[in-house]
Amino acid sequence: MPKIEAPPVKVGQVWACNSIREQGRSVEVVAIRDDCAVVKTLTDSETVRRELDANERCRLAGSEALPFPNARSRVGQVTHIRLSRMRPTMNGYRLAADAAVVTDDALANLIASQAEEG
Repeated sequence: MPKIEAPPVKVGQVWACNSIREQGRSVEVVAIRDDCAVVKTLTDSETVRRELDANERCRLAGSEALPFPNARSRVGQVTHIRLSRMRPTMNGYRLAADAAVVTDDALANLIASQAEEG
């Protein structure tokens, strides 16, 4: 089986998750340590956003019972991802914006494109 090549991981890049469970999640590389990328979550997955929206609708309706009591946003959370996962496979990541082009507009375009896919 041929190895899938990916661009080198650099600080400042934005990567989008390919996993079906995490569709819509994007991360920014803030550091590289050993064989891991230290990343900050920029956008939650579609599943998390749906759960948070359902909880908010219940709160606004005055309900004390939430359908997803453990749902929480991961935006801003810092975590480590193995560099070997930073390639466009089913459970890997794809490069969404290179370090030189990460701007507010690029992030807005990423979010919009993921919303259109869903």
